Amino acid sequence: MSSLIDLDSVSYSYSGSSLILDNVSLSVAEGEIVTVIGPNGGGKSTLAKVILGLIKPSIGKITKSKKLTFTYMPQKLIHNHYMPITVCDFLQLSLQSKKLNKNVLENQKVLTLMEKQLNELSGGEIQRVLFAKSILSNADVFVLDEPTQCLDINGQEEFYSTLNYLNKSKNKTIILISHDLHIVMKSSSKVVCINKHLCCSGSPEDVYANKNYTEIFGKNLSHLSYYQHHHNHEH
Repeated sequence: MSSLIDLDSVSYSYSGSSLILDNVSLSVAEGEIVTVIGPNGGGKSTLAKVILGLIKPSIGKITKSKKLTFTYMPQKLIHNHYMPITVCDFLQLSLQSKKLNKNVLENQKVLTLMEKQLNELSGGEIQRVLFAKSILSNADVFVLDEPTQCLDINGQEEFYSTLNYLNKSKNKTIILISHDLHIVMKSSSKVVCINKHLCCSGSPEDVYANKNYTEIFGKNLSHLSYYQHHHNHEH
């Protein structure tokens, strides 16, 4: 697999603050599902923003394939509650065509929400709308920051089923920021564990066995049951 994104000794800090990322090097290959895990405050979201180009490294460099397109699903949608905007209008923002794929809307269960105002939605509904918007963008790389928060168990299963479909059937590259170790074990082709610096990376099995991972998360054998992964999803 060809490399799409390469970070070379990347560090980042706000002006006058301590390092949030410290000498991080990693690569993301085409078609991978890369899950980034680590403790709160460990730099996961900052790493995502560096990859997206929203912030520039203080030190080091990032190289991306030419004409690579990204879609970003943030942890939380920050919008002005006093500014009216319907779900339909929101989904059409930044898209070249105003015609939305009805299958995507139905699969993500947002078709019935189209005329609602964003500020009327529940947390789970907002997550589904954000994911639908990412899918509609048809970008090469999906960067998803804690995307299953506010979703119930069924919603999480449906989300990861769709994610695996996008990866396997559409060859989308996925960068997933998550604290959910069960999902890490279930979905990832590569896991990157960071706590400001790169603690360890590799297959889920390799990371799970690494002492640096154990020091952060502890050893819980129940996680091993999530290594299995099925691809016979229908969409």
